[in-house]
Amino acid sequence: MRREEFPKANRYRDFRRMFDELGKDLDAITVATGPENNHANPCFWAMLRGMHVYLEKPMAMTVQECRWLARLAREIAAGPFQAPLR
Repeated sequence: MRREEFPKANRYRDFRRMFDELGKDLDAITVATGPENNHANPCFWAMLRGMHVYLEKPMAMTVQECRWLARLAREIAAGPFQAPLR
């Protein structure tokens, strides 16, 4: 996102800070970070706060992380939803 296009948009380097500041105003998020980043962490923290999550690929870096996220989603009845292959 270019700053010139959305000059009033808040920018965060730490997703946990964004979740803390926006609190109950967020119902859902999209996790679409670069390929070198792990999507499991923001997904986990968002679901703990009751948000639905739309994930870009990859869902996580390991099968164990995928199972962990799926178990959490079942327990709290929130996302994640994996982006379809294009």
